[in-house]
Amino acid sequence: MSDNKNNDVNQSGKGVRKRVRKKKNKFIRIFKNNFNIFLAIGIVLATVLVGIGIIVIFETNNGIKKELNNENTNESSPVSSKRVFSQNISSNSTSINDNTPLKRQCIVSFIDDDGSNSAFNKLSPIFEEKQVPYTISIITNLSIGKITPENMAIANQLGYEFVSHTLTNPKLYTLTKENMEKEFRESKEWIEKAGYKCKALVYPSGELNALSKLVAKKYYDFAFINGANDNSIPIDPYSLKRVAMGANFDPFDQTNDIFKDTSLLEYYQSRVDIAYASDNWLIFTLRANDQNFTKTQQNYLRQLIDYIKVRDIKILTVSEAYEYFKK
Repeated sequence: MSDNKNNDVNQSGKGVRKRVRKKKNKFIRIFKNNFNIFLAIGIVLATVLVGIGIIVIFETNNGIKKELNNENTNESSPVSSKRVFSQNISSNSTSINDNTPLKRQCIVSFIDDDGSNSAFNKLSPIFEEKQVPYTISIITNLSIGKITPENMAIANQLGYEFVSHTLTNPKLYTLTKENMEKEFRESKEWIEKAGYKCKALVYPSGELNALSKLVAKKYYDFAFINGANDNSIPIDPYSLKRVAMGANFDPFDQTNDIFKDTSLLEYYQSRVDIAYASDNWLIFTLRANDQNFTKTQQNYLRQLIDYIKVRDIKILTVSEAYEYFKK
């Protein structure tokens, strides 16, 4: 009985294997007979997949190009540049326009004295190239070479600002109170009648006395002296210090190796480092119309801006920086 069962199992297993071999042989014959058809189908499928991949890559590249073009358009637009400058506080700080306390950080500003047309033609290409703003102080009754209305409009569109450098740049200690009021008031009025805000004053030659400070408070929110230093909190709004760059250099200090020659890039960079260490407001004063503001000094300015930007220090107009430090 057991032998019969074993024979039946063996016969059954052989039958299954025979059927499997027949199906396998049949599939092989079908594949061989229709090889060209299968090959053609495979080629068509591969072509379709490659085509889909190319379309996806093309559309992705188009999207990236459009995004880059939009960014480049925004960067090249004067109005957009102005918008970028006004938002030049880092993202971890609150906007200067609301009432939330700001996280203190170092800020750098640049002011050009005298507001001449030739100075604008030297400085504007540098600041436009570096995409940062600066401030132009104007002697409004300058008879020769004053910045033109056309260049003032360009400067405004690029996000630069204007402050007063009085009517005639006089020696303040020689003036009566009445004459000083005229110098301060009418200079501010001239800039405002041209269509621009004027919040600040640069004292002639950076000189300050009790009377000039008193009169400045009557017409301006803040004002600048020389000082050869940065500004720490609490700032003195009517005695804001500036560091000279490019001409009329700061006094040399023979006791300090870095300050032995204050016309060098290393000196300007050291001033940035000092302000950065204390989160202070550093203001460089430029005299681009001076003969000492050579090509070398202009290249120093470019390198200094790069040095500041690498350290993620914000470069603002003096009005933006003043509002920031006032808070």
